[in-house]
Amino acid sequence: MKKLAIAASLLIAAVSIVSCGSSSDEKDKNDSTKTAGVKPKDAGFVSQANIRYVEQDSLMHAYTFAKETAEKCTKIATDLQNYQNSLARQLQQKQNAIQQKMQSNGYLSEASYNADLQELQKLDQSLQAQYAKRAEADNKKVAELTKAVTDSVENFIIRYNKVKKYDAILYRDAGLYFNPQLDITKEVIEGLNAAYKK
Repeated sequence: MKKLAIAASLLIAAVSIVSCGSSSDEKDKNDSTKTAGVKPKDAGFVSQANIRYVEQDSLMHAYTFAKETAEKCTKIATDLQNYQNSLARQLQQKQNAIQQKMQSNGYLSEASYNADLQELQKLDQSLQAQYAKRAEADNKKVAELTKAVTDSVENFIIRYNKVKKYDAILYRDAGLYFNPQLDITKEVIEGLNAAYKK
C-alpha cells in the first residue's frame, strides 16, 4: 500500500511591486539609463523575513487526528485488498471446476465446454466491475479523510499565525536548509492536539 500522503500547503504572503507613470518617451529613456541595474525599492518590504518551519513527518506521526485518519485509511486499503482476494477466489474456483470437468471427460461436446468458458468470462467481467466500483468508492473515502487532515492543519496554522504574525510558515521539505531555531513543530503539534481534544 502506498504511504498516506498528506499534501503540504505553503502560507506565504506575496508582495507585488507596481511601477507607474511616464510623462514622455524622452524622460522614460533618461530614467532607465540612470536606474539600470538597480532594483526598485518597496517601502512595505522587510529585508529580514520572519519565517518558521514545521517537520511534516513528525507532525503527521504526533497529531492525533492525523494518526487516527492514517489508521482508517490503512483499514480501508486492507479491506479492499481482502475484497479483491475474495473475488479472485471466486474466479479461481470457477476455473478449477472447468479444469476438473475437462480432465474427467465431463464435457460431452465442444459447445458445452465453450458455454462454460463464456460463463467464466462473464463472471470475470462482473467481478472486475464490482471491484472497480468498490475501489472508486474507497479511494473517494481516503481522499476525503486526507483532505480533512490537511484542512485541519491549514486552518490551525491560519489561526495560530494571527497571533504569531510570521511572514511564512513552511514545511521543512520546502527548503534546503533552515536554522533549527526556526522549528515550531512541537508547538504546532501541541496546539493541534489541544484543539482536536476540544
